[in-house]
Amino acid sequence: MTRKCTFNKLLILALSFNIFTETASAQWSQIASMGTGPNDGCISFSLHGKGYVGGGSSGSKFYEYDTTANTWTMKGNAPGNKIRAFGFSFVANGKGYAGCGDTTGANNPTADMWMYNDTTNTWTQKASFPGGGRDAMFCFMINDTAYVGGGFAGTAGMSDFYKYNPFTDTWTALSALPMGAIGFPVSFVISNKGYVATGQVGSAESTGLWQYDPITNAWTTKASFPGAARQAAFGYALNNFGYVGGGMVGYTSVFNDMWRYNAITNTWSADQNFPSLYPAWSCVFTLGGTAYVGTGSYFTTGLVATDSFKRYRGVANPALGIVEANQNKYIELYPNPVNDYLTITGNVEPGAKISINDLTGREVKTVTFTGNNLYIGDLQKGTYILRCMNGNDVCTEKLVKQ
Repeated sequence: MTRKCTFNKLLILALSFNIFTETASAQWSQIASMGTGPNDGCISFSLHGKGYVGGGSSGSKFYEYDTTANTWTMKGNAPGNKIRAFGFSFVANGKGYAGCGDTTGANNPTADMWMYNDTTNTWTQKASFPGGGRDAMFCFMINDTAYVGGGFAGTAGMSDFYKYNPFTDTWTALSALPMGAIGFPVSFVISNKGYVATGQVGSAESTGLWQYDPITNAWTTKASFPGAARQAAFGYALNNFGYVGGGMVGYTSVFNDMWRYNAITNTWSADQNFPSLYPAWSCVFTLGGTAYVGTGSYFTTGLVATDSFKRYRGVANPALGIVEANQNKYIELYPNPVNDYLTITGNVEPGAKISINDLTGREVKTVTFTGNNLYIGDLQKGTYILRCMNGNDVCTEKLVKQ
């Protein structure tokens, strides 16, 4: 049963008085609301130090979030001027991409895909998703390739799986998903492997976790999600941990619990609950060591949504030599993966110390930032942790050298 079959005619996207009292937390904090009015099922991504959120079940507007000013700015409409609810999105080669999604709220998903240029604030249409009109899919990005699968084609659950090359604007079909038809799961990437968790598998909610290796084109079943079975949750990766939280079950109940996944030990740990009344069909983007989670819905006699946002400060991962960054600071690396020259943007100033460590914690390169591109052609291929130290502020990002 999909949300569309059950609730489209009952959908109530009305303003509601939020009586939830946010508990004191070192990790979750409130940020400015987007200003769209109640919404859920939005596309979202981060690009060049800004967050972008648009479309959704209640409208087609597209917004940019400035972490420094804590402000949202409307940038126009989502691609194709469609609501694009429950579509997929990713970032590749310094551009944002958004595709598919329900266009009318009545089981009428589209297959088109668009590329966003934040410099010109323009959308360019790209090759359509080859599986036809679709929503409720998962999507993750590994190196220069996007992977998209599952979802609903109208009311039919799907199990197909594709990869997209943004440089050639081409799609390639891959083997069908091992879990079968899946809709509204979460996904994240750790150490160049994709993870898909929870979702509606067949006709029931799931606690499954599956890992995809793009080198072998193979899926591996990993430790099950320890919370209750659910779909329409949110997920992301920070500091090489995976996070899964929120969601709903049976189109009647929502969840606020959140769990952290350690890919090295293949274990889950309980994390701080998501402090919101609206944890189903939320959207998320990440910048530096911080995740931004917002919009979403909960159930009363129908669905009630929000445009509020909260941010989550990621915990340290000592096994990878990663420290927490100030949640108001960030850096961004591009291109990433990179061959020779790396550009660093965000909260980095001339004179900042840049150090690069391998995954054992060994420092392999240290330079003083001068405002120019950083040459890393002398590093071996692999995954590294780059630290940027501006006085007492320390920001970290994962770096992949090709």
